[in-house]
Amino acid sequence: TLIPMFFLILKWGGYDRKYASQKFFIYTFTASVIMLLGLVTVYFLQPENLSYAGAWTGRTFDIPTLTLHAQSANAGGAWFLGESLQKILFVMLMIGFLVKLPSVPFHTWLPDAHVQAPTGGSMLLAGVMLKMGAYGMFRLPLAMFPHAAEHFQFALMTLGMISLVWGAIVCLGQTNLKKMVAYSSVSHMGVILIGIATMQPLGWAAALFMMFAHGIISPMLFAVCGA
Repeated sequence: TLIPMFFLILKWGGYDRKYASQKFFIYTFTASVIMLLGLVTVYFLQPENLSYAGAWTGRTFDIPTLTLHAQSANAGGAWFLGESLQKILFVMLMIGFLVKLPSVPFHTWLPDAHVQAPTGGSMLLAGVMLKMGAYGMFRLPLAMFPHAAEHFQFALMTLGMISLVWGAIVCLGQTNLKKMVAYSSVSHMGVILIGIATMQPLGWAAALFMMFAHGIISPMLFAVCGA
């Protein structure tokens, strides 16, 4: 998604499209590299004779297998990553997804990208790409490192609250319609992050509902802006 959106903004964007596309690329590419380093670290720290329930798995990137190992460790089994290392890897993965969400203070690329992107690009960015950040949180760091997630629960909740309030306040002061919708998205993503940070099924269900609702409403608002 990074490369197509970069060229979409650069080729068909507004008057300041070069700056917006470069800023978008730098933010998201850097976050992706940090996240990739975390995943590669998880892979190479796995023992070669890794097994689950008596079945040999070996080193793997398979998310369900890694999740099963984490659940086994939580139930009292052995886990090949120490507690401190789990926290470091959790932070590395979360940085990648917090930028893609985005959450304060990683949000500044979003308003510029939305303002300069063509209408179709803004609709894709708001309706699909932002949700990938939240979906990734569910699939990787929360599932693989549940103890680390509990340790950083307050920090994630705080980021969600700041994003919610800051996005709403800045939204009220905008004179550009697309930028106003962009900052409202930052506020909405804060609500999603708060739901994720509850670490409870009801909070996660609320976050998923908000993802679905924002995925429909926000692209329609950008369609109106471009009409």
